[in-house]
Amino acid sequence: MPIWVGVFLCTALTIFVSLLDFKKIIGVIGVFTPLILIIIAMIFVTNVSRA
Repeated sequence: MPIWVGVFLCTALTIFVSLLDFKKIIGVIGVFTPLILIIIAMIFVTNVSRA
């Protein structure tokens, strides 16, 4: 994926979330935090199993 696509997506998501009210922002954070933790755990397990 080209770098500019990632930059565009991050910028668009940041602008979109900044337009939400506070309770919706908390909801977005509440959804993505567990997903990030799961992805980090999967990367860790993959790296440890290859070592």
